[in-house]
Amino acid sequence: MGFYDRRFCSYTPQKQRRNLYRKLTRKVLAHVNNLSNASQESLRRVEQITGKKVNFIKGDIKNQDLLDNIFATYPIETVIHFAGLKAVGESVSKPLEYYDNNVHGSSTLFKAMEQAGVRKIVFSSSATVYGQQPQESMPIKETASRSHTNPYGHTKLLIEDMLHYQHQAAVRSNSSWKVALLRYFNPIGAHPSGEIGEDPKGIPNNLMPYITQVSAGKRPYLRVYKGYNTSDRTGIRDYIHVVDLAKGHLKAIEKLQEVSGVHAWNLGVGEGYSVYQMLARIFHKRRQVPPNHLI
Repeated sequence: MGFYDRRFCSYTPQKQRRNLYRKLTRKVLAHVNNLSNASQESLRRVEQITGKKVNFIKGDIKNQDLLDNIFATYPIETVIHFAGLKAVGESVSKPLEYYDNNVHGSSTLFKAMEQAGVRKIVFSSSATVYGQQPQESMPIKETASRSHTNPYGHTKLLIEDMLHYQHQAAVRSNSSWKVALLRYFNPIGAHPSGEIGEDPKGIPNNLMPYITQVSAGKRPYLRVYKGYNTSDRTGIRDYIHVVDLAKGHLKAIEKLQEVSGVHAWNLGVGEGYSVYQMLARIFHKRRQVPPNHLI
């Protein structure tokens, strides 16, 4: 297997990793990261948790020469593509950065894969490709229509389309790609050891790391927007724990051993929680008072 990140390699239960390795002909070999929103300390902790050496390569997926060299060096048979900028709000203010990094970077990666004859990939997509869906369509199914409401969602949609068209082109040449499109909802949580979790650089763009930073005193308050047509007027999201997310990737890799073509699977729990519901559940369990927040 090729490109992956700490969520997959360390949040996956050890027994499942061993079982998967027995089924695959090669083990995880290379981790590529430009460290734009990560640190090598997290990789050290991955090694500590898993007891395995992480072959880390600092670099960017937009670097064609780097990717060509990696595919020539390592016997990669499956790519797990997590690389990408992922903040909806930031994508609105910096759209060109998102198209350059996410779309251009993915295109460069896919070219390197095709040139190396590696045509199996698990892609970290997003439920944002569904755009705005009517309430009666919840929970969203993979057959729902796709659209986008922001540049981030549009980049994910474009990357999915690239993989669809690349597979179609391969079929016309008597070949095929094996593609898993994993459409995440909202990953949250941390490794049970507490050694690694979501600790972004700068101001968090997601609810959970913002809550934890306010609770830890790193930030003075949590800003809550109340403008939604919900019971408490705060946004409702479907949250999935990162351990379950990692298990979903294992299942996708196993499935790609059996099937060809492009397949989309949602990764969520099918039930939504509002911001206030999340605050109540988190701090009731911890027997603490919810953090200060502004409306």
